Amino acid sequence: MSTHPMKADISVAHVLPLPDSQRLLIKNMVCPQCIRVVKEELAALGLHVHRVALGEADVSTPDGAAPDYAAIRTSLHEAGFELLEDPRAQLVDRIKTLLVALIHYPPPGPRLLNYSDYLVEHLGKDYHYLSHLFSASEGLTIEKFIIRQKVERAKELIGYG
Repeated sequence: MSTHPMKADISVAHVLPLPDSQRLLIKNMVCPQCIRVVKEELAALGLHVHRVALGEADVSTPDGAAPDYAAIRTSLHEAGFELLEDPRAQLVDRIKTLLVALIHYPPPGPRLLNYSDYLVEHLGKDYHYLSHLFSASEGLTIEKFIIRQKVERAKELIGYG
């Protein structure tokens, strides 16, 4: 079980955005520090930040107008993130976010599902479709991505002693 000091800040549960807020899907968010940086960047743009989790943020503007996506895109890019606007890219990033969270910040107790069942349950899509989309987009299979994440997690645990 993980003893990561900021584990409680990780959330991948699907939560509906508040009425009158916009859900932003953000690439390259992999840790609690990413959540903090994204929150700070969005607040600095004058947005009301309702929720930030791995890979997503729910925001609104003070006057209820649409957010300035160009400014958001620029600010996130300068901080090392990317605003995802293509639905397929959003789905691939969601796959990565779910797997990173599950491997690096596992929930307490035994893990009862395999990874493919976990993705199907959380994304509501056929695993064959998810696997094909992921491989076409990333140049590696979901299974190889999982192995890489497990290796990174092992390195992290060794580093913590």
